[in-house]
Order: sequence, then C-alpha cells, then structure tokens
Amino acid sequence: MLADELDVRLDAVEYGHGGYGPLSLGYGTFGSRTTRFFGPPLREAAAEARAILIQLASEHLHLNESQLIVKEGAVVDKNNR
Repeated sequence: MLADELDVRLDAVEYGHGGYGPLSLGYGTFGSRTTRFFGPPLREAAAEARAILIQLASEHLHLNESQLIVKEGAVVDKNNR
C-alpha cells in the first residue's frame, strides 16, 4: 500500500518490526490483521509524504502544486516530464 501510494517499486520500501517484547506494540500478524490494522495508517503516512514532496518541489521549481505528480519515485511536472 505504501509503495502504491508513493508510486515506487515494492523493493524500494524498507520496513522493520518493533519486536514482541513486553513493551513493544507488535502483536503478531495473525492472518490478515496486518493489512487491516497497519495498511490504512501506512497509506495515510505515504499520502502525507507525497503531499509534502509535491509542496517542496512546487516551491523549488516555482510551479503550481496542481501541475506536479509523483511518478516512479520522483516528483514531475505532469505537462512537461
């Protein structure tokens, strides 16, 4: 979900697990719980990151944010790639 939201290859995403110790929040995957509980927050975080990247690129390139998209891990002008 994160890779899809950022339009990057799946192997470009690295992730780690916090562990299962008494103070960790790792409860295990238990079938489809991983997708159900962790997918939406990951997608939201990726969407926020994409919006920030577009905002920063807009300021740097002096272009309107509506002209910019994230494509294959880069921010590009959708009218002039």
